[in-house]
Amino acid sequence: MLDAYVMIGKPSWIVGSSMGLLGSVKAQGHLRDILFSSGISSPLLPGNEAYIGLVHEKINEKGELTDEPTIQYLDLVADNFVKWMKEQSQLKQLQS
Repeated sequence: MLDAYVMIGKPSWIVGSSMGLLGSVKAQGHLRDILFSSGISSPLLPGNEAYIGLVHEKINEKGELTDEPTIQYLDLVADNFVKWMKEQSQLKQLQS
C-alpha cells in the first residue's frame, strides 16, 4: 500500500507553463494552497516559482525548450532550489 503521507514536510518546487501570457499563475496559486494544507505541509522556497508564459513560442516542433532566456531562468531557479534543499537537509540533521 502506498504511504498516504509521503509528501508531509517534503520541500516542493512549483513550475508551470501555458500558452497564455501569465503562464500558470492561477494553477500554481491553487497548488501552493494544497501544498501548504495541514495534510501535506510541504515547504516551498519563497519567490522561486517559475511561470513560463507563451510556452508555444519557446519550444521547437519536438517539444524541446529552445528559448535561451527561459533556459537560463530555469537553470537559476533549479540551482536555487537545490541549494535550498541542501540547507533544509543540513538543518534537519542539526535538529535531530
